[in-house]
Amino acid sequence: MAGPLPPVAHLSEPEQDVLVLHLVLDLPEAEVAELIGTDAVAVHMHLRSVRAARRH
Repeated sequence: MAGPLPPVAHLSEPEQDVLVLHLVLDLPEAEVAELIGTDAVAVHMHLRSVRAARRH
């Protein structure tokens, strides 16, 4: 099966990456940023979006 899993399909690709790397694999935000080619601030904002989406 290609593509995102249905429960996270509404998340953007970067949000899905952050979800897996930080919340599932428990990597620190700085390492996640390095792996996906962005900065720690962007990772933090993606995490806020993911957490907000979980509440709705």
